[in-house]
Amino acid sequence: MKRLKIAQLIRYTIIGTLATLIDFTILWFLLLINSSQYLIFAAIAFSLATLFHYTINRIFNYKNQHRLFSTGAFYFFAINLTGLILTIISLAILVELANLEPFIARIIISPFVGTLSYILNSKITFQTKIFKN
Repeated sequence: MKRLKIAQLIRYTIIGTLATLIDFTILWFLLLINSSQYLIFAAIAFSLATLFHYTINRIFNYKNQHRLFSTGAFYFFAINLTGLILTIISLAILVELANLEPFIARIIISPFVGTLSYILNSKITFQTKIFKN
């Protein structure tokens, strides 16, 4: 029976939570400046948090990487671009159609995008198995 690599998932979740806090903090401050630019600000905050997320994961969670930092970062950003696109589309839908506040909508979206990012980055960027026998 296959089991999830619990320790890796916990570290990824902790690092992802820190990245999310960075994302939310940047977004919150930018929204204070001009809330009508929420999509652009969400992209900026997400991108800065993704750079942090990759760097810390590479150092603490996926230590035995043979890829160059730049190569791994390219894969990480490419995969997280999918997350960014899903985030922006979902954010627009929840804000414009469901009339949610941008920050609340972003909180709702995060667990879904985070799970997808973990699966894809573990398998592709860091070339590890998510499950162990």
